[in-house]
Amino acid sequence: MDVHRAYHSKGLPEPPNFPLQLSKVTTIVIAFGEETVTSADLFNSCLHFVSQTDRDLIQAALKDDLKGENKDELLDLLERFQCSINPSKDNMKSIIDKIAHKELIQKPKYAMDNMAIICRETFMGTFLSVDKLLEIYVNLEPTPRKFLKLLKASPITNAENASLRFFQQYVRGQNTVSLRKLLRFLTGSETITVPKIDISFTQLEGFNRRPIAHMCGPSLELPSTYSSYPELRMEMDSILFDDSCFVMNIA
Repeated sequence: MDVHRAYHSKGLPEPPNFPLQLSKVTTIVIAFGEETVTSADLFNSCLHFVSQTDRDLIQAALKDDLKGENKDELLDLLERFQCSINPSKDNMKSIIDKIAHKELIQKPKYAMDNMAIICRETFMGTFLSVDKLLEIYVNLEPTPRKFLKLLKASPITNAENASLRFFQQYVRGQNTVSLRKLLRFLTGSETITVPKIDISFTQLEGFNRRPIAHMCGPSLELPSTYSSYPELRMEMDSILFDDSCFVMNIA
């Protein structure tokens, strides 16, 4: 069963190059209107809107009243969002909800209203409900576990087995941002839109050694000449962190 039929069997639309970077709240408002946004959706989207450092600070404040330097950092965070309410464990959730509504709904309202004029009818007909829309985010968001399930390989030699294990270890160590880059390198899309990624093995060595991706397959030619995980990690990082590797310059 290919990925498109798999999605249809679940009552979902075909997996497009869906803009997962858009806040869930933004997409919900465009598709179904502001009144369908729940407090939980608003809060979770806000946690993804802020940086990891600010997210950790907010979650710590929700568990306990912060003091000292941590309290100062929290006050600085709230000041950045023009919030002058004195935070405490009891009112922190309410404060975050207000900030989230301002940043994710009020500020971009003009843009979302105009996008809704064009997209709402199509979105409503495609996603059918908010739950189906949020399911798309879950299904298409790459995770190490999902990524590893895509990999199809038949190593024969010990060297090929070792390289495959190194690559699997590399996948397990990636965060969401780097997983999207790796997925784009292999498939051309930052979301999961393929049922598998075939892996074959090469004997490339020295300066010629490098992983070679074929997006149309999609497939990966993986050298079996890595003697250690750090060697593979260094070469993969050199690809993923070089933006020129993603420029389509052959025509």
